[in-house]
Amino acid sequence: MHIILLRHGKPDINKQLIQANKFNEWIVAYNDASLCKNSSPSHEVIAMSARANAVVCSNLPRSIDSARRLGLQPTITDWIFREMEMPHWSFPSPALSPNIWAVLFRLCWFAGLTANAESFKDAQARAEHAASQLIKIAHEHRRVMFIGHGLLNRFIAKTLLKRGWVGTKNPGKQYWEYGIYTYATS
Repeated sequence: MHIILLRHGKPDINKQLIQANKFNEWIVAYNDASLCKNSSPSHEVIAMSARANAVVCSNLPRSIDSARRLGLQPTITDWIFREMEMPHWSFPSPALSPNIWAVLFRLCWFAGLTANAESFKDAQARAEHAASQLIKIAHEHRRVMFIGHGLLNRFIAKTLLKRGWVGTKNPGKQYWEYGIYTYATS
């Protein structure tokens, strides 16, 4: 059995400087964004995805659009496969890149500050449940392509490795990067 954890393509989102009190609006826009027109998977990813017997996506446009960009139709689309939520706060601040706010707020989240987002513990439990769902789908379809999200993919990979699957520790954090996880059945 094989589970491929692929990170979605690059979303079409404005990266202008914003203040902390605008970060939630930026996250909403990011979650609603489709892919950039020039975000294309490699020939290797296209060939690998063509061999998938099941395609699983989150319910976010960047995941579904990535499947379509690969010429695939999702078999399953579910909210449980969404990226781990990002906390945010509203306070007076200088304008910074959304990427900088994302790093700062994600560090707060790892430290247990979860304002306006699921807790780290809840997100871990959801990732474990998502991994269980992917394993169940792999039992039925043998080769599953999951078009997911950077942080969630890493947590799913960690769960798969703990459960005896073989693959890389990090499935990749760049757009269109992936990791392949294999489980030998008797």
